[in-house]
Amino acid sequence: MPKTIKAKLLLGWMPWEEAKQFLLDKCVFDPVMTESDALALWNTYRDKVAALPKRVPGIPAFLEFNKREKIAVHDFKKRPRQIKDTIHDVVKIDPRKLVLHQFYVVTERSKEYAKRMHNDKQRIKHCFGLDVQNVETSQSGDITTIKLPHFEYDLGEGIAPNGQRVLNIVEWPRFMSVVNRGDRFLLWGGYHRTYAFLSHTEPEGPEEPPLVTLITSPLSDSFFSQTSWRPTVRDSVLGDCPALFEDFLDPDLFMEVSFRKQRREIRFDAAAKTVSHGFVDDES
Repeated sequence: MPKTIKAKLLLGWMPWEEAKQFLLDKCVFDPVMTESDALALWNTYRDKVAALPKRVPGIPAFLEFNKREKIAVHDFKKRPRQIKDTIHDVVKIDPRKLVLHQFYVVTERSKEYAKRMHNDKQRIKHCFGLDVQNVETSQSGDITTIKLPHFEYDLGEGIAPNGQRVLNIVEWPRFMSVVNRGDRFLLWGGYHRTYAFLSHTEPEGPEEPPLVTLITSPLSDSFFSQTSWRPTVRDSVLGDCPALFEDFLDPDLFMEVSFRKQRREIRFDAAAKTVSHGFVDDES
């Protein structure tokens, strides 16, 4: 049995192919779930979503910054950022009515965030993704293994000053980000930290809500386009009953599961002059 980590799924909003991938590949069940069992379970949650009334998410109220936040926002806006996203503003909002395009959270990961966000300074740092993420490197003979601290990295090749080809490892921007769709805000990035804010404060909501960046990006523009790579999810986001972040706190709508614990690794073979990368089971 592989090591696992606790998570929640909003199965009723997932397209079938996505739900099937989670239930049959990413989740660990005993006994193992069959495809017919997965389909029946998915339909149960789809029926629950279909029975919900029409939702009008609206735009959350912008809350006033405290003194420390004002300074942090000013400094954040001045930071040089080599990213494709365009940051329009930073706002402080209650995230419960944010619309979702990601229908899972790894609750154990969020729990670790909650432990680290124990004061104003740490809370702000995690909102802006300024917390340190350690990359572990180990050597065994000709093999160098790099363990990435999370999955969100771009990998590509570049040319070093000496003319040698090298692997570029670029971490995605980690600030909590929202896309404004006019009548609703879509939470684009920062799902696990958002859950960390909410999971210990319901029903009153977070005492100090998170700071989020209002962005546009080529990726979000592509998601909403006619040629979207996730057209079913796009239509759900823009539809009459989108998933909201507070649904992760409704036991009738979420499903608690155990994910196979994995990590992302890069391996350099100096003898063969090859590079491989992918996901491996994490037994740590």
